[in-house]
Amino acid sequence: MDQLIEYPTEREMKLQRYIQSLHEDLQVAHESKVSLQEALVEANKQVKGDDSNDILSNILEEMRQEQEKLIEEKQIITEDNEKLKLMVADIEEKQEQYLKEKQIIIG
Repeated sequence: MDQLIEYPTEREMKLQRYIQSLHEDLQVAHESKVSLQEALVEANKQVKGDDSNDILSNILEEMRQEQEKLIEEKQIITEDNEKLKLMVADIEEKQEQYLKEKQIIIG
């Protein structure tokens, strides 16, 4: 029962080393793929966060513009109110003068 012990040939040894090298390259590629996927997920989160920030920035900008518009309208209303007060005071003064003149004429 002699068993033949086969020793690998030089070519088989080279192929075995080549296969081992391919396995190592495959492992490195897999690790790189996982790292890239993690980076992509993080980038997507950042983009979604940026989108949220953009949306909030747009809303804040719209609110700021609306506030400026309201301030301008308030200023116009205040100016109009002051003009109306002056007009009322002028009308009251003219009315008072008219009444005085009327009393003079009657009296």
